[in-house]
Amino acid sequence: FSQGQGVRRPFGKSILSRSFLMFASLRALSLALVSAKLVAADCELEPGLVLLQAKVEVQTSFNETFDLEGVEGTETQLPSQYHEIKCGDESRHFSGNMVMLGDKGLWCPNAKIGTTTVYKYLSSIKGWPQEGNEQRRCYPAPEGGKAKPCWFGREMRSAAEMVKRGHAHEMCDAFTFTFIRNPWDRVRSAYEGKIATGRISVDGRTNMSFTEFVRFIGTQDPAEMNYHWRPVSQTCLTTGPNASHYNKIYKLEQGLNGQLKWAMRMIGWDVEKIEAANQRTMPSVQERIQNFTEAEGIHRPHELVDIVSRVYADDIALGNYQFHVYA
Repeated sequence: FSQGQGVRRPFGKSILSRSFLMFASLRALSLALVSAKLVAADCELEPGLVLLQAKVEVQTSFNETFDLEGVEGTETQLPSQYHEIKCGDESRHFSGNMVMLGDKGLWCPNAKIGTTTVYKYLSSIKGWPQEGNEQRRCYPAPEGGKAKPCWFGREMRSAAEMVKRGHAHEMCDAFTFTFIRNPWDRVRSAYEGKIATGRISVDGRTNMSFTEFVRFIGTQDPAEMNYHWRPVSQTCLTTGPNASHYNKIYKLEQGLNGQLKWAMRMIGWDVEKIEAANQRTMPSVQERIQNFTEAEGIHRPHELVDIVSRVYADDIALGNYQFHVYA
């Protein structure tokens, strides 16, 4: 069952109505039938929901929370970003933003960390359109919302949809991986590619300076951030008590193509076409220092550096990143 943080949505006194109780009973019956299927697959989600005094194992991720206040013997579960799955004798957490590639690979994409290159590679080997509305991608949940359903047969499926459709057990045996990047470079890349170009408005503005952008990030709740600069730890749950299970975490600074080849070999996919993927030049340490310490309008040299250090502390620790070191 998916657990985590969310917002309750009260329904008032009408919740005691006969029609709602009938709805709740039918929902409990439906969840019980789903649970039976998962147990038969020997990979069920952990019990989590108590509805009308009946504990039910469920595989679906609720997008809304029903406030059952006033109905005796009930509890509620909040919507969340991860799924807790029983794999053999152990429970594992999987971010709802993860994407299943074929039958063996489970990748968690992070915007501005080689995601476009990976999708171009996937499109080239599968013959998918690479431009326009027909291109195939699984997008992370937008700020303060939920991810759109993503299901392209068995070639590419989001973890959230796999759970919803009863395929959660397939994630247990998958090779799980993601890519991380120096947060200072990633924030700058997000600004240059999305903010300075006017493609994304921030706080209702499309003409924000880099200094203003970083200061704005410093005021945001990570869960409410646009996924182009949302911390990896938030999108892919790489740290914390509900951290997702990963077999490998790659650093973009160590070369995307080579590491992508290694990952694709692990899941049995063709690696020869990766050479054709576009790999952009990474900024130097000197450029990074100049961008942050000489930015227009800063109050002190390390003002922006310190904001990124605070907001992306988990990502920095995960990759052992430093501001003055290329790594």
